Amino acid sequence: MAIKFLCSRCGKPYTTARDNLGRMARCRVCGFVQVVSESAETSASGYSLAAAVPEPEVHRSAPAVVHRPARSKGESWIQLLQTTAMGDGRLQGYSVCLLAASVADLFMTITLLRQYPGAYESNPVARWIYDRWNIAGMVLYKFALVGFIIALSELIERKRPGWGKFIVILGCAGAVYAFFKGYRLHGGFDAGHLEGD
Repeated sequence: MAIKFLCSRCGKPYTTARDNLGRMARCRVCGFVQVVSESAETSASGYSLAAAVPEPEVHRSAPAVVHRPARSKGESWIQLLQTTAMGDGRLQGYSVCLLAASVADLFMTITLLRQYPGAYESNPVARWIYDRWNIAGMVLYKFALVGFIIALSELIERKRPGWGKFIVILGCAGAVYAFFKGYRLHGGFDAGHLEGD
């Protein structure tokens, strides 16, 4: 069952599952962090006000200053991890591009390793995994690496906007480069086989 609540800073309405009661939520408009709760008064529009730290009263002309209790670095990172896991991703399009480029690179690598005895994996870590667990290990390694890059980028993007996007774009460029390098090797191997015939 869903519940509705308002951001106590900017008034933006949200709908969330009842299971999220008591958890931290970040407003997508103003970035204010508050606890999802339906115990507060319900507004006329049917939304319940989320329990949050009350803000000091300020004049309209003065900028709003919110004093929050000091947190240690460990607490802020834990809160950031919770917010990242609960909230929507900020790099979905870039992540899809990285995944597509990585899948293309993986298929090209598997094709080269299966068809040409002289081909080998240039990445020493991937080669070590391939030598021990064959194609299955290679697939698991590639997707685990992509998942780690996406999760790390989402986390960094919330702490340092722009840097997470840069990391994903860099990963896309690396995967595309590896694919085209494999494609050229594939053409070179085919040319060598034709000359040998």
